[in-house]
Amino acid sequence: MGSITRYQGPLSVLEQRHMISILVFLDRNGQSTRTEIYRGVSTNPNMPKKIYSLENLGLVKQRQERCTNTTYVSLTPKGEEVAELLRRMEDAIGNSDRTALAIF
Repeated sequence: MGSITRYQGPLSVLEQRHMISILVFLDRNGQSTRTEIYRGVSTNPNMPKKIYSLENLGLVKQRQERCTNTTYVSLTPKGEEVAELLRRMEDAIGNSDRTALAIF
């Protein structure tokens, strides 16, 4: 048998910890501040880089309010499509299997 080659395409970004969680959070909550995302997903110090990676893929957009220095993050149309696919995957797995997968 040959060696297994790790997938290196754009989906590999979504394999990183918290990336899918960020998309799901935005899908469920709509436009949110980065602080709200950190509180709702993770306070991991790499969260800003993760959001920028999703932005570079065209899945989210960031908008900064100058007067309050608050950054808002929202799904792009492309990000909404990916979020829809994630919802469909979740539905296909079902609630009982989702609970089992949460252990890992």
